[in-house]
Amino acid sequence: MYRKSRHADELPEIGLYFEGRLNPENCGVKLAARLLRHELEADSAKHFKSSERGEVALNVRMAMGALLVKEFPGVSDRAVVDAVSGNPYLQYFLGFKRFQTEPPFNASLMTHFRKCLSAKVVNRFNEKVIELARRNTHPEDVPPPDDGGKPDFDTSSSEPKNAGTILRDATCAPSNIKYPTDLNLVNDARELTENIIDQLRKQQVNPLPHPRTKPQICRKRYLEIIKRPKYGVVKRSSALRFLLNAVRRNLKLQLQSDSIGGGTVEQIRTIRMVHDQQREMPDQKTRRVEHRIVSLHQPHVRPIVCGKAGHETEFGAKLTAGLADGYTRNCNYDFDGRLDPWETSGCKDFGFLFSGNPVEYL
Repeated sequence: MYRKSRHADELPEIGLYFEGRLNPENCGVKLAARLLRHELEADSAKHFKSSERGEVALNVRMAMGALLVKEFPGVSDRAVVDAVSGNPYLQYFLGFKRFQTEPPFNASLMTHFRKCLSAKVVNRFNEKVIELARRNTHPEDVPPPDDGGKPDFDTSSSEPKNAGTILRDATCAPSNIKYPTDLNLVNDARELTENIIDQLRKQQVNPLPHPRTKPQICRKRYLEIIKRPKYGVVKRSSALRFLLNAVRRNLKLQLQSDSIGGGTVEQIRTIRMVHDQQREMPDQKTRRVEHRIVSLHQPHVRPIVCGKAGHETEFGAKLTAGLADGYTRNCNYDFDGRLDPWETSGCKDFGFLFSGNPVEYL
């Protein structure tokens, strides 16, 4: 259930100690006045039931405001909660009526906020902000063109040839995962299969004798290579094949259990894909494989070769953005790094999002 807030005009006042009063010239107060909370609430309320039953969801102004507070300085989720707890201007920006020293919400809710506000909702909110900014922009504030004020199209023609220039670029949003190596990934898969076997045996009424998974021998073989990084390719390949055989042996174990959850089934499917991919690369004598998995807990993440000086390869989603007239729009967000971001359906007519006319790309 979602309960909309009252659309009353708010003054820069909030209950403070010592009968304090907020400064109306503060950037937090000014930004709160420009936040399109009414449109956000109308868009967010569609995802909740209209009945009065159930727990009342947090206000969308608090959700969007918390995400903005996180992105401005680039801090962690816990740092956002700590900053809001001690700053009355941030609490006013989030929609609080009185100052409170207790944390307004748990840091784990930041993940819930990111899931509730989908990319479509954020893009629509961005379009409304750009529309409002253009409406309030005075014509004298717009800088003249670089060609001395000559328009980009012929005034005698009814159809403009060019409506401007868009600066577009593609980048990667890195995911928070451990740097993957084949040996570490296969060893993590082996340990995960052993944990699944132990959990399934505990659920059995009369469990069979524990199967021979040989965890100590596998662990010893793994540490032998990890602690000696100067070992050659032959010894590393031998240890990798040994761990792959252990993963295959664990996957072949048939344990009768009817209480396997959906999450466990997905984990087993991911482990099978990792095993098949790691088997395929040495068999085909190649280092590449289609849809390569680099994380067992985030199997959707793919490696993206960016060619940067500090990080040649990054792991995350590829996103594309365009900049025109000082406004930035996100065009595409995809974890498939093989696709050309500007050839997707969402980016072919990217210029029409800005002006409705053909544009020149840089």
